[in-house]
Amino acid sequence: MKTLGERIKYLRTQKGLSMDALRKALVIPLQDEDEDEELIGFARISTATISNLENNKHKPTSDIVVALSRFFNVSCDWLLTGKEFKYEPLSEEAKREAEEAAQRITQMLERIKIEQELLTQAMVDYQKTISEIRDK
Repeated sequence: MKTLGERIKYLRTQKGLSMDALRKALVIPLQDEDEDEELIGFARISTATISNLENNKHKPTSDIVVALSRFFNVSCDWLLTGKEFKYEPLSEEAKREAEEAAQRITQMLERIKIEQELLTQAMVDYQKTISEIRDK
């Protein structure tokens, strides 16, 4: 299934639901965005909206995606992309490489700080020399 519409249709037909039955069963919570997203009611979508989603004529709002994923018990990732998000922890080698890179960056920052201090001192010395020349 390549498209979001195909996945929605697949899930609906797997449950043996008509578009109208899905319309009646699907409840979309409405939240007040100005009031810390307090629940202010519920909405339903039309059969035409479901048809348009399944035929990829419209893209759903995030509220509809969440409602569909909860109703069908699938992740939003799968519904939107057809793929599950997989958290893969770093391998030991990747951790070691990241630590080495962090150490190199820290060393570079230390060198930059030293160079900055040297340049600052050189500028102060230069200003002193210029002042001494002017005073003569």
